[in-house]
Amino acid sequence: DKFGGREVAVKCQRPAIEPKLLGDIANLKTLAKGVRNVPSIPVDYYVVFSELEKQLADEFDFVKEAAAMERVAQTLSTTPSGEPSTPPLLTPLPVANLVTRRVL
Repeated sequence: DKFGGREVAVKCQRPAIEPKLLGDIANLKTLAKGVRNVPSIPVDYYVVFSELEKQLADEFDFVKEAAAMERVAQTLSTTPSGEPSTPPLLTPLPVANLVTRRVL
């Protein structure tokens, strides 16, 4: 078999979810900007939503997620001195050449 006959899971991004969620975050940032200096609100939610926006942008890119999965698997299967070891748990790995920005 072309891909080794192994069992896989497929993760597909919902159509138009990225602009929808990023639009929601933009709206929250607009609201948060209006209350940045209100003394009774001890947290700068504009900063919080700005950081969330950055994190979500990476979460929407499944190619980046696949690379992160590979790094985690490599880290778990290597000793601190760099020697190969049996990982303490099984981690899923992406199937090469089948990952796109919206399908993992």
